[in-house]
Amino acid sequence: MDVKKTIRSAVAVVLFSLLIISFAFFGVHDVFKPVASDTVLKVGSREISSAEFKNEFNRRRDEMQEKAQRPISVDEAVAQGLDTKLIQFMLGNEAIDAAITKLGLHASPEMVAAQLRESPAFFDQVTGRFDPKAYATVLGENGLTPKIFEKKVAEDITRLHFISAMTSGLRPPLTYGAMQGVYALEQRDTRFIYLDPGKVAAPPAPTDAQLQAFLDENADKIRAPELRQLTVVRFSTAALLPTMTADPAQVQKVFDFRKDQAAKPETRTLVQVPAKTQAAAQAIAARLAKGEDPAAVAKANDVSVISYANKPKSALPDRKVAEAAFALAAGQTSGPIQGDLGFAVVKVLSITPGQTVELEAVRKQVEDEVRHRAAELKITEAADKFEEAHSGGADIVAAAKTAGGQVFTTPPVTAQGVIRGGQMAPGLSPKLLQTAFGLGQGEESEFQTDQPGEYFIVRVDKVTPPAVPPLAEIKADLTRAYLAQARDKALKAKAEDLAARLRKGETLEAVAASVGTKPNKAEGVNRINAQKQAQVLGGPLISGVLDGKKGDVIVVPAPQPGVLIAKIENIRAAPPEQVARFVGQSRDQIGQQLTEELGEAMIRAATKTVKTKTFPDRARSAIGAEPLADATVKSKDKAG
Repeated sequence: MDVKKTIRSAVAVVLFSLLIISFAFFGVHDVFKPVASDTVLKVGSREISSAEFKNEFNRRRDEMQEKAQRPISVDEAVAQGLDTKLIQFMLGNEAIDAAITKLGLHASPEMVAAQLRESPAFFDQVTGRFDPKAYATVLGENGLTPKIFEKKVAEDITRLHFISAMTSGLRPPLTYGAMQGVYALEQRDTRFIYLDPGKVAAPPAPTDAQLQAFLDENADKIRAPELRQLTVVRFSTAALLPTMTADPAQVQKVFDFRKDQAAKPETRTLVQVPAKTQAAAQAIAARLAKGEDPAAVAKANDVSVISYANKPKSALPDRKVAEAAFALAAGQTSGPIQGDLGFAVVKVLSITPGQTVELEAVRKQVEDEVRHRAAELKITEAADKFEEAHSGGADIVAAAKTAGGQVFTTPPVTAQGVIRGGQMAPGLSPKLLQTAFGLGQGEESEFQTDQPGEYFIVRVDKVTPPAVPPLAEIKADLTRAYLAQARDKALKAKAEDLAARLRKGETLEAVAASVGTKPNKAEGVNRINAQKQAQVLGGPLISGVLDGKKGDVIVVPAPQPGVLIAKIENIRAAPPEQVARFVGQSRDQIGQQLTEELGEAMIRAATKTVKTKTFPDRARSAIGAEPLADATVKSKDKAG
């Protein structure tokens, strides 16, 4: 187990995560596509491998875990349909890319180069310039070549521009908004009876036989989950930081190394007009110098203008164009430039001077960095000591004490990190729990990176299998549950009797009086204020009133313990003035809705134009889930 290598490899993970973030706007779910011998999804000549599907599935599952603030197993994610939804999502994206390619549309090399050079992961951290070596190295470490990567980036840019072009200018007709307004603002009045649990007699105490039958009936709900007692060893950079000091000489050294990066370089706002020949560039330069609109000049020459807003010199993809552009004064237009990518003309619109940085202005940041580096070095040294002691025969607890690592033993915990009593066990991250529940009793993990600067080893000391507790152990809680269910059944039966009387024609007042209460009312319920009214009256009542017909009687749970018996007494058309306001206020939202629907329609249409084949069994196998019995799904062949 190479502990030091594990720790240092975390740097590459952080770097690559920056790369992913930098392209999030373009949907890089299909950018990082390694070559694989098996296929989960095939769209025409395009293929998605098991490895790519697994990576995307795990990324989506991580998002689910972060949102839920708890671990989510592969089986739970599959039960929620993540695998099938992801297959359809990726199929749609690949299909629309294939359809766009058939139309002959593609991003220009200049657009791809500009996008790549804006990615922080590809810039030299000292000079702030785009570093082709770092670019090739990062891609190579992840099994990619610049050619494959740039092809996928071009496809993402093309898709974005295509969908933007298809949906820009889309405006919903006023009648469409009016129909939605009529539906959303239709008003409904209801009166209802609240039947609280005290309106029915308390059920008798259950016998042991009844409790045992209740226990058997609800065994799946009552069964205690698997529990595991864990011993955890942690090495934490964050825990060390408060004890670290910043060496002044090292602070000065780091500042001297980074001061160019910390400074703000000069930036310029400019336009670049490509040209097909030197003569065309000469003509373009003359027109721009006269003050003509760059977009009009570009259109007249059958090219597209490229705009740069407050960009440093390093952001321009063509080195020769950058040199020429940053030699001009504000308002000046260049002559023809023979760049690496062809002829071009630039016009500088404005210049923002660069700023230098003094040590005192950034001292705290530099000191924090020095302290953090010192803590990381100390963690690396501690990891080496741990590895040496553990390899020499010491168990993880003894090795951790030798190295200065943190050691603690947990009480029995579930896979979600819950201990008896329903509380969350401290110090257990989702990754640690996932690792621990993948081990057998007595087994210990390899050295794991939890998050940047945090590392752990976990040992499973004891596994308690899931089991239904004996009746004697949970009799008190089971009795309470039994009585609550019995009263709930009696209450619902009483409510249905009252509802039946209303349906037969008795008045709400008479029915309410028979149980010693009076009717309540809710007027003007509509789909716009539904959420607000549901906070007071409960979602089930509001949903039932909006879904029913005039005269309907419904029985729904109350927001507090009890049941509501409601009658829909009136349905009124939306006031015209409210509909008019709705149309004016929601037109942008309705337009966005239409845009999304158009995008979905384009994906459906694209899917029908190409031959597709999905392999859900391979997808499930890739993520470690049970395969489907009849897993291969083929679409109908259709000429594109």
